[in-house]
Amino acid sequence: MEKETLDNLLKLPKPRFEADLPLDRIDLNPYQPRDPIGEEDVEGMKAHIRSGILEPIIVQEKEGKFELIAGERRLRAAKALGMTTIPAMVYPELTPGQVKMMSLQENLGRKDLDWLEIARGYQALAEEGLTHEQIAGLMGVNRVVVTSRLSLLGLPEEVKDVRRHTFTEAHATALLGLETPEEQLEAFRVWQNSPVTSKTFRKIVKKVKSGIPAEEKPPEKTITAKREGPLPVGIPVGPSSGVKQWKITKNFLLLFSRNPENGRWRVSLEARPMAMISTALTFVGVLVLIFGARLVSDFFSPGEDRITETRQEKVTKPPA
Repeated sequence: MEKETLDNLLKLPKPRFEADLPLDRIDLNPYQPRDPIGEEDVEGMKAHIRSGILEPIIVQEKEGKFELIAGERRLRAAKALGMTTIPAMVYPELTPGQVKMMSLQENLGRKDLDWLEIARGYQALAEEGLTHEQIAGLMGVNRVVVTSRLSLLGLPEEVKDVRRHTFTEAHATALLGLETPEEQLEAFRVWQNSPVTSKTFRKIVKKVKSGIPAEEKPPEKTITAKREGPLPVGIPVGPSSGVKQWKITKNFLLLFSRNPENGRWRVSLEARPMAMISTALTFVGVLVLIFGARLVSDFFSPGEDRITETRQEKVTKPPA
């Protein structure tokens, strides 16, 4: 088949009319850029269109019938609901390249189109003879973006089979930095075991590229400190006892002890006996000083009655 030029693809005719078409006269689009539509997609669309279809599907007239260009989910959902007609925007017969372009452009406006579906759509346009530059012009993106997305089609099938809204385009693009499918799968399986952001995944890819085991775990941090005072009763002490001590002050210790059966840690606070006695004595001493100061102050201060009598004498004493 002769390849179409960009000018020919851009010369799209205007739709002839819009009408409610019989469902049994509409054939599916053989150039559908999306993955096969599943039952979950149809069920979700059924709930959306049950009260009516607001956006018409796009079809072309072909050999006395109509061929779908965009709107397959709406078409399948309408059939599942038992509808007999569906609103449609009807175009005259288009070339295969024009159909691919219109279908892809219409689907690219949907948020649920993933990176692999976009890449396959770009590939369909490339198969019609369009260069990366021309595809970029049609899609309104940079040529580098087109080249990068088409490169994603060369990733291992195991990567392309994953749920692609979780393993994003940024994740997949990071894999392009690895030279062999074996390295790409190594990094990808690390993500499968523990999904991470694309930023963290790039670090995993960098490790694989450098020959560093990607699943290497950092060494566990242990708390060690000089032992101060006796340990609580019931906690074994020894090289393999699993007891760690952290000095808070010279009189208090924070103890970490590991249960050898389940590996869990217990945290406890220890105060040395002399520290407790010293604290109590200090508290008592402060109380003695407070009450002693109050007694001395009352002893040397004149009483309330004496102050009252002195004031009365000054008032009743006649002037000289």
